[in-house]
Amino acid sequence: EIGYNFGGNHFLEIHIVEKILDKDLALRSDLREGQLVMMYHGGGGHATYHLGRYFAHREKNTRAERFVLFWLKLLFHFGSSDGIKNFRARWNAYFSHKPFPEIPADSTEGKRLWQSIQIALNYGYAFRVALLKRINDALPPKAGKATGEAHFLWDAAHNSITLENVDGRMLMVHRQDAMRVFSDKPVMIAGNYNTLSCIGMGSAGAAKTFWSCTPSAAKTIEKRAQTPNPEHYTLVSKRKNPDLKKIDHIASDGLFAVVQELEKEDIIKPIALLRPLGGIKGH
Repeated sequence: EIGYNFGGNHFLEIHIVEKILDKDLALRSDLREGQLVMMYHGGGGHATYHLGRYFAHREKNTRAERFVLFWLKLLFHFGSSDGIKNFRARWNAYFSHKPFPEIPADSTEGKRLWQSIQIALNYGYAFRVALLKRINDALPPKAGKATGEAHFLWDAAHNSITLENVDGRMLMVHRQDAMRVFSDKPVMIAGNYNTLSCIGMGSAGAAKTFWSCTPSAAKTIEKRAQTPNPEHYTLVSKRKNPDLKKIDHIASDGLFAVVQELEKEDIIKPIALLRPLGGIKGH
């Protein structure tokens, strides 16, 4: 299954660049109106899935899933002499009900946990590279003047823990449902499957948010009035119902509100607006 996962709210969408907001930044990013862009949100594959559950508490699991996971975690952490030797540290870290158990970074267990995080991040990136290969395999060799080859505009994880220099101190920064922002590098603000999305550029103001930014405006869009915009539509295929379904678009006021705030705080500089044409969704 590597390179393919559309469960839950995961998706792969085809967009068209509808409007350029900053011509200079668009030129630097090789973006132009009418260009096709693909957007992916998904899991990082089996390794990240299991590591995340073995080294953390998954509250969303059902009672049956928690029961099975308990025994799998028990075998994973204590199924070796090393696990038995470090029983207390591992039990407190992964089986106690403490919301934030302390695990010293320089301890044996801290180093083991940090290694699992690095493995998960690297595997997740490889998973997305594999998806890019699948996309290119599906494209025709040439379409008009196009090369028939897709490439990364940017790749970002919205769940990550990384070691970073923050005001002269090396800190582990944990981002949950937030992307890392780099100055003068692309930032993707996803809308909904029937609204516009935005591509921006990271800016200096992101320093005050630990160089972090929301990956999505979907929650804000959902809270606003769903004003119909039937002039545009998206063709959607769902995992459990693969037949194409036509979905009329709604106004993108929620996206604009989020982007406006991010621009006002100098966290991003908006570059372009994307219009979804079609997509594969998990649900």
